[in-house]
Amino acid sequence: MHRLASIWVVLLTASACGAGRTDVHTVSGDTLFTGTIAYFLYWSFSEPAASGLSVEIHQEPGGCFQTSVPGAGAVLRVSIGTAETSLGPGKFEGNAYYDKSPRQLSSVSSHVELDHLSSTDAQGTIDVTLNDETRLQGEFLAAPCPQGPP
Repeated sequence: MHRLASIWVVLLTASACGAGRTDVHTVSGDTLFTGTIAYFLYWSFSEPAASGLSVEIHQEPGGCFQTSVPGAGAVLRVSIGTAETSLGPGKFEGNAYYDKSPRQLSSVSSHVELDHLSSTDAQGTIDVTLNDETRLQGEFLAAPCPQGPP
C-alpha cells in the first residue's frame, strides 16, 4: 500500500511571508530568463521508500504548477528525487523543463544543491543546461505552492 505524506502550508501570497524569492537567470545562451518568484512541491512515500522535490521558478508572478498559457512569462521547473523516505540538504542531479508557450525545452543537465527544506520554504541553488545549450543558474528561496498538487 502506498501512502503519500506531503507537506503543505497555505500562504495568502508568497511575498507576504518573505519567501518565494529567486535570482535564477540566464548566464549563457539564447534563451533569456530572469526568475522573480519560486514555489515548491514536496512529496514522500513510505513503501517503497521515495521522496522528491519540484521547484518552479517563474519569470512573472502566476499560479504554480499549472499549464503554460500563451502570453504568460516563462517558467522553469526543476525536479529531484531520492530512494529515501525524506529529502534533506545535499547535492542532487535532476530534470528540468523550460516552458514559455509555445516553446518548451528540456534539460541536458540539472543540478540542485538543497540547503534547507521545511514545510514553509525550500532553499538552495540551481544550475541547469537546457537542450539549446542555454545555461541557467542562481539561488532560490521557494514558498510552498498555495494551490497544492495539480
